Amino acid sequence: MTTTGGVRVDHGSIERDLEERGYDGCHIEYVPEHQNAGGDARLLAAVQEAASAANSYGNGGTMRGQAPALTLAGVDVSLKDYWGPDSLTAWLGAFARTLEQQGFGGRVGATPAVMPPYWFRFGREPRAGAFIALEHPLTERPFAENWCREADAWAGRGGGEAHLAAGSVLQRDSSADVAQHLARSLANSRTATLAYLDPLEPRATRVWAQQDGLAVYQAHDPAARWEDLIDRARDAVLANAARARFAFADMTPKWAYGWADSARPLPAIPVHALYRNDPLWARRLPDVHALQLLTGAHLDRVRDLSAWTVTEVHPGRFLVQARDLAAWCAPGGPSDAVLARARSDFGPALAAPDDLT
Repeated sequence: MTTTGGVRVDHGSIERDLEERGYDGCHIEYVPEHQNAGGDARLLAAVQEAASAANSYGNGGTMRGQAPALTLAGVDVSLKDYWGPDSLTAWLGAFARTLEQQGFGGRVGATPAVMPPYWFRFGREPRAGAFIALEHPLTERPFAENWCREADAWAGRGGGEAHLAAGSVLQRDSSADVAQHLARSLANSRTATLAYLDPLEPRATRVWAQQDGLAVYQAHDPAARWEDLIDRARDAVLANAARARFAFADMTPKWAYGWADSARPLPAIPVHALYRNDPLWARRLPDVHALQLLTGAHLDRVRDLSAWTVTEVHPGRFLVQARDLAAWCAPGGPSDAVLARARSDFGPALAAPDDLT
């Protein structure tokens, strides 16, 4: 442990993390000594300034820090470009001094992180997903806090240990404040991820969201029937019926980092149309799925609903579900014929390139 004054640097923990990662960079965490008056925004700005100063220290030959992100205790920085022990020491020294010059004290060490199990990172077993387009952004505090509380309740219902993403690392959250931590993450980062992992079985639930109000809920359990998994996704859709402009549920082959990971190519619009929460989704669909939450504006344009059940689940919101769910959700997914028939049924309600702004 060394100190440049008010900021202590735990070189040992950082060097061990660097070694464990094969010297291909590492993650450091700055933990402030006291809660600062400027809140998270000032803390993130101070760490960004310190990282920028350290990156330019010594005219090259030092490491490069990037992507500051809130952790449970402070701020994570990803360190790249290891040139040797001197490059690490120089970068950390400049980083700590710049924090002190801004009036900060505290500690810098390796970011406490959890390496997810292999099945969580690389498994391709089908999982049920609920894709939600909320009517309001998740930067509006009361709305966001309520949503985070209910999203945490949904994810935690299957048990397991809570984990929150801090930048590109995952941290276990054993506190009773998981929902508050998720809301804090969303308030300060474009996206946030919460996962509950079973410590013994390859079973997990996961919620991903971005600030503009797009969200994805997923349930993974290779031992479960697809019917049980899609029930979990339906629960997520129904929980958001009062606050979503559109939602759908389907089986997916992997964890989603946005709507673009919803499994199949779109029929008419480019995939980048799914990158943001467009008001268009309140009246048009990007594609047809096994189970959908639609508005009256959607239904007014649908050509044929004979193969679908329609249930009003909230004033102006309708759960539209394929009568033959197995044709959509059983292993192998929908056949080309099933998909073509569904797209024909919903034809005028599907988004076209001219609808995009």
